[in-house]
Amino acid sequence: MHFTRALILSLAITAGLSAANFTFTDPYGGQSNSNSNNGDVIGALPKFDIENVTIATGAGNTVTLTVRTNYNSGDTTLSGFPSSNNCCTLNIGDLMFRSGGSSWAVALATHGALTQANLYLVTGFLTAETVLGNPPGLIYRNNSNVWGNDAGAVKTNVGAGSRNVSLLGGNEVQVEVSFVADAAFYNAINSGNFSFEFASATCGNDVIDGSAVPEPVSMSLMGAGLLVLGLLRRTRFRFPFSR
Repeated sequence: MHFTRALILSLAITAGLSAANFTFTDPYGGQSNSNSNNGDVIGALPKFDIENVTIATGAGNTVTLTVRTNYNSGDTTLSGFPSSNNCCTLNIGDLMFRSGGSSWAVALATHGALTQANLYLVTGFLTAETVLGNPPGLIYRNNSNVWGNDAGAVKTNVGAGSRNVSLLGGNEVQVEVSFVADAAFYNAINSGNFSFEFASATCGNDVIDGSAVPEPVSMSLMGAGLLVLGLLRRTRFRFPFSR
């Protein structure tokens, strides 16, 4: 009986605290968003339009990031491609996070010292102007953060992360990255105490950002955990563990 109650208590706490889910949706974009007018995209929609980004935590400090975006007309290799005036090569942006004075970047494609599907503690972020060198004749959001600064970046996930890219149809690809995070990042994400940024490409032609708001699945898991914990406390009051 003692073991069973302890196990139930452990499961209750796990259910309440071990999972969170957040989705950042671009109100303008995405070919799956029938109500959108794509009014925030600079340039060709097949190359830059963002649908949404989902951030989920799980047991064992697992973090899964899912990105739905148009990228170079559905290029699932996520390779760099030339800008419209051939002044420079454009690349997919990083997923960028801030919490409590710390900054992290997750590279969707390898660049510099950042390897794809890994989490890095970084000193800050690089703007489109910094990455592209402020080329003349290119219309873009030059002040948008697009990449983590790889100078002095420290990989903080356990083991190697994984990346899977699939074509959803048309020009939209889905990029799923999963890794086991260190405690600092995991706790920031799991608690919802973070802000987020993503640029579809290093020109910043479409961007999405915001602060976390827990989805119902996170709140229901927390509520379930607290409910079971409350029931256990009542049960313990009526039927003490020790005889």
